[in-house]
Amino acid sequence: MLERGYLSGDFKSYYETRQLKEQGTYEFGGIQGKYETFNIDGSILSESEYKDGELSGTQKFYTKTGELYREQKWSKGTLHGNTKYYSTAG
Repeated sequence: MLERGYLSGDFKSYYETRQLKEQGTYEFGGIQGKYETFNIDGSILSESEYKDGELSGTQKFYTKTGELYREQKWSKGTLHGNTKYYSTAG
């Protein structure tokens, strides 16, 4: 939906198989809040937080089996602090 000439509202995109690929929310043309991407099998690939169209908050990446393997913090589109890597070996 357009609001004052900007994209606004929830959005989803899909793989050709009709499996959910990504989802989030636009406000005034920029991504706002939680943004998620998914593998073609439906498992979570990444979770990010946006504010005013910029990465702002925690961003997490997952393996194909759904295990957290990388986490980083963002502030106003800039990486803030160290990236944490997690062992998926158990």
